[in-house]
Amino acid sequence: MESLLKLSIFSCLLILVTCTPGHHYAAYRPVDYYAYPKYDYSYGVNDHYTGDVKSAHETRDGAITKGSYSVLQPDGILRTVNYIADPWNGFQAVVHNKGYAHHPTYVHKPVVKAVVPVVLKKPVVVHHHDHHEHDHSYH
Repeated sequence: MESLLKLSIFSCLLILVTCTPGHHYAAYRPVDYYAYPKYDYSYGVNDHYTGDVKSAHETRDGAITKGSYSVLQPDGILRTVNYIADPWNGFQAVVHNKGYAHHPTYVHKPVVKAVVPVVLKKPVVVHHHDHHEHDHSYH
């Protein structure tokens, strides 16, 4: 009986020791991280089927962003925008237009064809049959 009591006490102590946290971790503190902003990208579209023509290019080095984009407008003018942005002067853009505006002329096609009279060159002989001579009785 005494050995059973010793075994029970030992088991309780063993459970108590293994359940207590043995490792003390430091509290979470956010780490300051600064990624220097630097990139360069560009793209362009030149679709002759749809008439979609445009392009863009932009670079950033730290606080200064420079770029341009252009688009062929529906009236035929190529609009190009060059810009620079920084914390000291803000966003500054210069717009250039190239070409002259033109608007397409739409020609509506007739829905029906014009009626052309038929001219007969020779007289047509029409034979008249006397319908009274025919037998219209049922057989």
